[in-house]
Amino acid sequence: MHDLSIITRPVKTPKNSMTEEELSALLQEHNVWLQSAGEEGKRLVLSHSDLSDHNFYNTNLEKSIFNKCNLSNCNFRRAKLRHAAMNGCNLERSDFTHVKFDYASLSHSSLFCTDFHDANLRLADVTGTKLKGAHLFGTRLPANTWLIMGEEYSIQITHGVTLSAGCQTHSIEDWRRFRQKEIESMDGERAIKFYPRLLDILDFYTGTGERPDWL
Repeated sequence: MHDLSIITRPVKTPKNSMTEEELSALLQEHNVWLQSAGEEGKRLVLSHSDLSDHNFYNTNLEKSIFNKCNLSNCNFRRAKLRHAAMNGCNLERSDFTHVKFDYASLSHSSLFCTDFHDANLRLADVTGTKLKGAHLFGTRLPANTWLIMGEEYSIQITHGVTLSAGCQTHSIEDWRRFRQKEIESMDGERAIKFYPRLLDILDFYTGTGERPDWL
């Protein structure tokens, strides 16, 4: 459970960059596609693109696809991102103030100084995305998702399905069944001592569950 939260993993920058003029033309096509219910225009699909530093303020990006894009330093304030796909993206230092992410997916994305001030992630998918590095003042988190600070390791429970402790992420079922040697391999005696506390936290947030016989 080594806590490597102060170390940021480098995110590979996509090779496909785009000018403001090119992006503007694609956004117009996307807007036509939305208004015509897909009969005209073209859906915005920009996977694997470098879109860093772009301004999407108050832009309608519903149902757009940005998978594995570099979206760092972007302005998404008040943008419409319902049903948008941002899986595996670099979202570092981007601004999502007041954005509603209804049914959007931000799974396995990188957050560092990402601003979700007063954003609504209640219906979003954040599987595999660590929220610790983001600004979450006034943010509505997804159902059954909690960020727990002040413990031996930073802890995140996501969608009531997975738990991250330090740099270790596993399903809740696996956390409850780990053998002593498996816990020890994560961070030695420190992890062994913390493990009962981790299970107490799980019981509090997700309901009392089983514990391994070795405890």
